[in-house]
Amino acid sequence: MSKFLVGNVFLTLSILSASASQVIIKALLVSLPRGLTTQHMLQTVLSGDYLRNAALAGSLLVVGFLFWLLSLHQLPLSYAYSLACSSALVVAFLSAAFLGEAVTWRIWVGATLIMLGSVFVVYQD
Repeated sequence: MSKFLVGNVFLTLSILSASASQVIIKALLVSLPRGLTTQHMLQTVLSGDYLRNAALAGSLLVVGFLFWLLSLHQLPLSYAYSLACSSALVVAFLSAAFLGEAVTWRIWVGATLIMLGSVFVVYQD
């Protein structure tokens, strides 16, 4: 496989891992009861399900960062960073699908424009 292709695979995995971790973190924070004291919040977060999901989110974030480093080893930074911005579309989709968030048409248009900008970066002369 070419260095360019391998770099893009690592970059895609980085975007997906980091985006999934953000959605899991948001879901954890939204599920916390309101009005908890710091002590009760820590007890809740350190309980079984919360701790397991927080560990999953943290692991995905670390894995995403490692894939990012691997992609930077294979790709120019200006290229990789431009494509990494397309994660806005991935996060918008995941937050609508899994968190039930209302994603407005403006957010979809903005995220799509970012993605189109990434297409211009990918198809250089």
